[in-house]
Amino acid sequence: MEILEDTGFLGAKPSRFPTEQNITLTQEDGDLLEDASQYRRLVGNLICLTITRVDLAYTVHILSQFMDKPRQPYLEAAHKVLRYIKHAPGQ
Repeated sequence: MEILEDTGFLGAKPSRFPTEQNITLTQEDGDLLEDASQYRRLVGNLICLTITRVDLAYTVHILSQFMDKPRQPYLEAAHKVLRYIKHAPGQ
């Protein structure tokens, strides 16, 4: 819940799945983020969360591959993970 509070997603609509089906993220998708530290901090928090939430491990692994030059679609995918966490916070 702290991650949701820190990112402002406490009031977000919950999601039943951590990612969209058939989503493909590549190095060239979308615009580069102006503030990459926001993405890196979020993914870092999600990596810590995978210790207790194994269901997030694959998705967070994919997101962590883009820490060097994060782009807008990657941030949107990370936000989808936050909405999934909101769906089942006690899991």
